[in-house]
Amino acid sequence: MYRGPGDKSPKRSPSMSASVFCHPPLSQSTSIAHGDNDVSFTAVLEHELKGRFVWEVAVWHNWQAPDLWEELHLQPDETSPETFRGKSTTARKSLLFRGTLNGRPNRIEPVRFTLKYRSRSEEDWQWANKDDSIRDGELIYQTRLPTSDQLNDYIAGLGPELSIRREASESPRTKLWTVLVNANPAHDPHSGITESTIGIPREVSRWMALVRLWSPWLAPEHGRDKFSPSRPSVLSSFLRKDGLHLVLLAVSGIDDMLSVFNADAEGSVVCQIKNDSPSKNKAHVVISVGESFDCAVAAAMYHSRKMVIAEKNLHGGPSKDEIAVNEAPVNATWMENWQDGLSYCTWNGLGQQLTEEAIFNALTSLQKNNVNITNLIIDDNWQSLDNEGQSQFRQGWVEFEANKKGFPNGLKHAVSRIRKEHKNIQHIAVWHAIMGYWGGIAPKGKLAAEYRTKEVQMRTGNPFGRPPGGKLHVIRGDDVGRYYEDFYQFLDDCGVDSVKTDCQFFLDEVVDADDRRELTKAYQDAWSISSLRHFSVKVISYFFPEIEASHPYHIFCNAHNALFTQHLNVLPDWDMFQTSHTWSSFHGAARCLSGGPVYITDVPGEHDIDLIHQMTAATTHGTTAIIRPPIFGRTIHQYNSYDASILLKIGTFASTRRHCPSFLGIFNISPDRNQELIPLKDFPGVAAEQTYIVRAHTTGQLSNKLRQPDLFVIDLPVRGWEILTAYPLENSGSDKSPDVAVLGLLGRMTGAAAMTFTEIHFETSGRLRISLSLKTLGILGIYISDLPSRDIDDDILVTIQGKVVPRETVRKSDKVGSVLELDIERAWHQMDINAGWSNEVFVEVLISC
Repeated sequence: MYRGPGDKSPKRSPSMSASVFCHPPLSQSTSIAHGDNDVSFTAVLEHELKGRFVWEVAVWHNWQAPDLWEELHLQPDETSPETFRGKSTTARKSLLFRGTLNGRPNRIEPVRFTLKYRSRSEEDWQWANKDDSIRDGELIYQTRLPTSDQLNDYIAGLGPELSIRREASESPRTKLWTVLVNANPAHDPHSGITESTIGIPREVSRWMALVRLWSPWLAPEHGRDKFSPSRPSVLSSFLRKDGLHLVLLAVSGIDDMLSVFNADAEGSVVCQIKNDSPSKNKAHVVISVGESFDCAVAAAMYHSRKMVIAEKNLHGGPSKDEIAVNEAPVNATWMENWQDGLSYCTWNGLGQQLTEEAIFNALTSLQKNNVNITNLIIDDNWQSLDNEGQSQFRQGWVEFEANKKGFPNGLKHAVSRIRKEHKNIQHIAVWHAIMGYWGGIAPKGKLAAEYRTKEVQMRTGNPFGRPPGGKLHVIRGDDVGRYYEDFYQFLDDCGVDSVKTDCQFFLDEVVDADDRRELTKAYQDAWSISSLRHFSVKVISYFFPEIEASHPYHIFCNAHNALFTQHLNVLPDWDMFQTSHTWSSFHGAARCLSGGPVYITDVPGEHDIDLIHQMTAATTHGTTAIIRPPIFGRTIHQYNSYDASILLKIGTFASTRRHCPSFLGIFNISPDRNQELIPLKDFPGVAAEQTYIVRAHTTGQLSNKLRQPDLFVIDLPVRGWEILTAYPLENSGSDKSPDVAVLGLLGRMTGAAAMTFTEIHFETSGRLRISLSLKTLGILGIYISDLPSRDIDDDILVTIQGKVVPRETVRKSDKVGSVLELDIERAWHQMDINAGWSNEVFVEVLISC
């Protein structure tokens, strides 16, 4: 906290019951583009006081010099800010203040600032950062684009033993290098361990690292100035004081090496290498510098992919099995059905005492509540295991067939019964661990008798414990291909068409270098080839629903991990959740934005039907589909820490088309009510020259017309969230032409993603033609700015598949008069349209202008 000369400890005053927030925001870094000289400040002061007050708000900043603080008085603005409030937040009196900080500072150091305010001039100033959770804001003025080809201009103290190679970048406005680090060889059974200092990143303001919380889990860590992660990281990014982003990526999997980053006491990036090969190899580190975080990460990821492919080709290229799988015919609709269908998982809802009857009770409950799932995941504990009643880590897998206690007639009977009695279920998956079970293979079971096995030493000290002595009985690497082919053929014969493959991190928990060499690639290759040959797989990020604090942190972690995983050949899966829980809608909103599938794991009879309907919609063929954007959702602010009392913002697009609707999910992950001023440019892909309207999902509120650099207020309670969608407006350019936008399906969290095609055409006759396709049914919303003055019967005609819809399915919205609501689902059923081969609905709206 910084106060001017003569400031005293504040006395109790009316100002102390007010709150103030601003843009650029406090507690965050804001980059000022190198072409911009001035910074416009906007502040909102909210209070509940009665009476007349002359409020003052000022920015307290160190623009002149780091140790010279001064104030910029903001001027009152009579306009009211556009405000979106959560349903349970109460409105207060809002006052708007504006001001401009002119010119660029004559230094590279960021400008720091906070706010102060008071209700009358004779009062003491109150400080926005009086709460320790609110920190100074930071202005970072971009001074240049990355022009230097010398890595030592960005990292100091590069070690002389490093081999540095300049690379051609495939990402715009970036520079790229590969750094080769000598790795000590393994001396069986011990892996070769190497620590090599890369250097100290220069001019660091903030950093973010995706660290390994433990072998299977990635999570973001954040810091300022000196690099100091508490755990090893796979990707580290540094926001420099000149506004550039420096990204370091540790590449693993080449020549039996695992590489991560850590830091020494001085803040140097240290590359830690585990080499399982008896050869002295070179580890690879990819480093990029870019004007934007996204471009810098993309440059590093694109190049690392090329390196991995080159390494595979160096060792003979794809195997015969891989070639055969890739050349096999593919059912084009299979994966779409899986990832777009609503799924039910047995884990949390049915627990570990899993039985065939328990599964049927759950499915019957879903059916009675009209929840038509497409996919079923039979999770852990369907298997035949030894050591009954003991910890899962002490139990080994006995045989492929399901356990007789829970599935007395076998797995095939249970699956056949499910498919017979629940026609809506198209896909059935089962859970398994990559090395068999949590406790590996039962030493005296049928699997151990059929396949060659060995005992391997596992690392101890993990959060879940280990089998006695840290030993695990597993299928040997030279027989794992046969094992996986037989297992997946057994599942195929049972009617199972997909798997949830867990415990993949176990391969990294193997201790001895010779075992790691033998097992890691053998298991990965066997699993990949067999799964591609027979069906599909899922990879998830777990959380612990019984721990309150894990819910917002889980969303925070997944939104940051997506910065990395979006570049991998995987579909994001943010794990299952229960719909009848205090955090259920929070999770549901995040899953809809993730771009991945949606899995629920409800206890039978405990369902939030309204929430399920917000995430899904019926198709023309009577199935239930989730409505998800095709682009993966991810945090838009990479350097904001979890404890910074800042709203988490997850951004994505409704489609890949230019000027398509854009989503911004906003989540209050702090323990208190939270408010922020959000710029329109925070929506991914919004164009500077385009005009938009923004709609809130939970309230249906529609904004006035917005254009960059416009701002709006978001106000969320504890556990509050909102999904905002920005729609580009179109008109013919004439004064009489209305502004028009197609909103997608109303009542759905990401309803704009239900549209596969839209076209708004102003014909020469003056008529407006809106053409679109929907992949699901529901109530379609269309914004028409002059709709309140129009007569539907005289001005508007709506058709589906070329046929005019019943008049009662077209109406003006009761909530927002400028929104036309078309009940496509009701019209579809009343008109008795045959979907035929198509799974889309073609809608046309003709409007007289």
